[in-house]
This record gives sequence, C-alpha cells and structure tokens, in this order.
Amino acid sequence: MSYRKAAFTLIELLVVIAIIAILAAILFPVFAQAKAAAKATQSLSNTKQIGLGQQMYITDNDDVYPERRFCMATTPTRTVYSWKQAMYPYTKNTQIFTDPVNNAAKYLDDTSEPLILAADGNALPSVTKLPQFARGYAMNNMGFFLNGQWDGNPCDPTTNQNTFNQSQIQSVASVAALWETKMQWVDVGSYIDWENGPNSFNDDDGVHRFSGWNWGGGKWDEKAMALVYMDGHAKRTAHSAICGSPADQVNAFGWIRNNLTNMAPGGDMSWLDTYCQTMPQAVK
Repeated sequence: MSYRKAAFTLIELLVVIAIIAILAAILFPVFAQAKAAAKATQSLSNTKQIGLGQQMYITDNDDVYPERRFCMATTPTRTVYSWKQAMYPYTKNTQIFTDPVNNAAKYLDDTSEPLILAADGNALPSVTKLPQFARGYAMNNMGFFLNGQWDGNPCDPTTNQNTFNQSQIQSVASVAALWETKMQWVDVGSYIDWENGPNSFNDDDGVHRFSGWNWGGGKWDEKAMALVYMDGHAKRTAHSAICGSPADQVNAFGWIRNNLTNMAPGGDMSWLDTYCQTMPQAVK
C-alpha cells in the first residue's frame, strides 16, 4: 500500500499568504491607532499632574503663579531656571514634562539646553543641581497681557518680572496656563505665528530641532492639543476653539479678540491676534 504525503499546493499557499496580508493590512492601522490613542491619554495624564503641581505651587506662594524664568546667580556666569524647575518640588517627576508624542520632546528647552543657554549669554548652574527638562510645554505669557510690558533680564532686579495673582484672571477655568508647543521657549504668547517646515523657528543657537507645526504636540491629527488651565484642570482643546467664539468672550489666551484695539494697558494691541490670524486651515 502506498501513502501520499499531505502538503499544501502552491495555490493553497498563495491563498493563505494573501489572507494573512489582508488581515495585516486591516489590523496594523488599528493597532497603530490604539497605540496613538494610548499615548494621547498618557499626555493628558501628564498635563493633569502638571496642573496639580501648579496648584500646589500657587497655594504655597499666596496664589501667585510662577515666573517664566528665575535668576539663580550672576557670577561667575549668569544662570537661570524656569517655572518647571520651580515646580519640580511639587511634582517630583521630570517625565511628566516629556510628552510621549511630541517629536520636539527629545530636545531640551531654552533653560536646559547648554547650547541655547550659551547663545543667550547664560549657563547651566554649576553648583546646584537642577533637573533638566524637555521642551513641549510652555507657560502662557499672562503677565505681559495683564501688565502690558515685556519681561527683561530675569537677573536684573529693576526689570518687571510680570508676576500675577490668580485673582487677576477673569475666568481661571477657561484661560490656559500651559500650552503644548515644539518651540524652544518655556513661555509662549498669542503673538507667535504658525509656521511649518525645516526653516521655521530656528533655536537661538541657529539649530532647527523639530518637525511639523510649531504649535501643538503633534497629536489628534494636529487639530487639537492638551492645555492646562489656570485652575489646574487639563483637557484636550481644539485649535479652532482657543481663539474665542463669539469674539466678545475671553479666549484661552486671556483677552477678548474684538477689544484688542482698545486693550488696557497698551492701547492698540491687535498684533496679539497673530496666533488666530495665521492659523492654517489644515489644523482647524
């Protein structure tokens, strides 16, 4: 008696391979979307912890929000640190400031990157060890909007450092304290326009360190970002909802769009609307 060895024919093998390929084509994008959603959820969790740390900070400081930059020393070299280092005792975690999606988070911000510090005439502290922080979250330049003047050198005691109290904010639940960004700075304002491309917003040392739009954290199809609000809560916010609608309401930057030509202090401040005026259709 002869036995025939069972085996797949070439046609059967090709059919199986085709089925596997079809299943992979269907499932891989689903897995990628699930992974992206998980990372976005982690981002929101990070911002919520930052918001909690912020509230603990202002509770210990008479409801005054941290300055954007602080002076540590002027000799032998000028050294500065940011609100992130100031809040670190309340968070005890540098990783919550490193967004898992934002491609700029692999680079240090302008108070942690030695090359940028040197270009700005500053240096890292040589004695006191402060943690270094990635870029990705920047503080709303609310002091400028309230006081109508720019900060100067944080090591110059004659310079107004634009501190502000929580009671000065009209609506702490709708005005943002922290923004997602890819730029080097630890602070941002609505006067910064939207840019995209390899030559947009080179760092102060001349190096370009991010890709994509300069605003946002590169998630939710670039149409939204995670914001931390003045009362400490965090949520996903669409770019199109940030500017204020209707225009006579206080927006997430803390001012009213249709009142910019008569904004006090400062007079005609219509140039502040740059973020809203230059927002590309691709992110709306």
